[in-house]
Amino acid sequence: INSNRNNPIINIRSFGENSDVVSENVLEFIKGANSQKVASCVKHFPGHGDTETDSHISMPILNKSIEELEKLELIPFKKAIENAVKSIMVGHLAVPSIDDSNTPASLSKKIINDFLINKMNYNGIVITDALDMHAISDNYSSADAVIMTLEAGANIALMPKDVLSSLLKLEEMIESDNSFREKIINSYSKIYNLKRWCGLILRFAQLEKYSKIFLEHQKLALKVAVDAIEIKGNKNLLPIDEKVNFAGFAYIQRDADLQSGSRFFTMLSQATENDCDYAFISDEITEEQIADFSEGIKDAEIVFLVVFMKAVAFKGTIKPTEKLTHIFNKLKSNKKTVLILFGNPYLEDIVEYDLLIKTFSDSFASLAAAVVK
Repeated sequence: INSNRNNPIINIRSFGENSDVVSENVLEFIKGANSQKVASCVKHFPGHGDTETDSHISMPILNKSIEELEKLELIPFKKAIENAVKSIMVGHLAVPSIDDSNTPASLSKKIINDFLINKMNYNGIVITDALDMHAISDNYSSADAVIMTLEAGANIALMPKDVLSSLLKLEEMIESDNSFREKIINSYSKIYNLKRWCGLILRFAQLEKYSKIFLEHQKLALKVAVDAIEIKGNKNLLPIDEKVNFAGFAYIQRDADLQSGSRFFTMLSQATENDCDYAFISDEITEEQIADFSEGIKDAEIVFLVVFMKAVAFKGTIKPTEKLTHIFNKLKSNKKTVLILFGNPYLEDIVEYDLLIKTFSDSFASLAAAVVK
């Protein structure tokens, strides 16, 4: 539940800001996934939404009583368990009200075995968040973290930083500790049975069937993405008249966003068939470059300011830089402005706009949906 807007890592990775919205969407997601034999996973138990620390960097602390957790964070997890969720990912965060030893939830027997499995009556797959994240790797060896989480009741120790040392320690424990060996056998059985339920052991005759289902799901993804879009402001700017020249600038948070930006502007220019100049910008842009861009789009009547920003692992913040507002104000000048947020929906105040489009995602379906809408 993204109840804290300053959360640097959850943001649009959550279904919403309150337990009702999140629970409703979680249940529909599980229902849809189960209907297609896809294993769903809810995370990050017992709740990563009300934190201001990225567990990729250091360990967050969830300072809430059990009563407070039951009134908010735990509600979607309870609903998920009641509706046959196939797996739960445990987060790397300390929860003193359940385990006062400051042990991360992902390694804690009190949180996994005693609370999640026994108190909340969960008997599905328990998987950790990635064990190479700094909340774990800065405080535990890979081998120790793997053994701790498996002993605590987890079935899958995800992505230890040092795989070889972890496997050697795992082998040693299996040979020397009968109780631990039984845990591993139980985990193996759970994972194997889940794979069988998913239909991962396929005959060649089944492949054509699944290819058709995949195409159907692509169409459904586009419909969902279109329905999810929120539009605010002067809707009369759309659709864009074919005689109107426009320009676009995509603010890129990471190099990986270049592909998404190129896809969006390609689809936009093909859909409108207008003259469209576009460019990618970042905080490294100089005043001279801004001036050159402004001169280059002087004939454009509308400018699209497109922002690719979302919660990113190891970054530690979700806030835009002050320079972004400066850049956008220079580029938009006195032109009609369409601001499109592909990701973080809380950035609408970075610049004045005539029309705002929120997609809540930068997936291919969301890029296409923004053009269609």
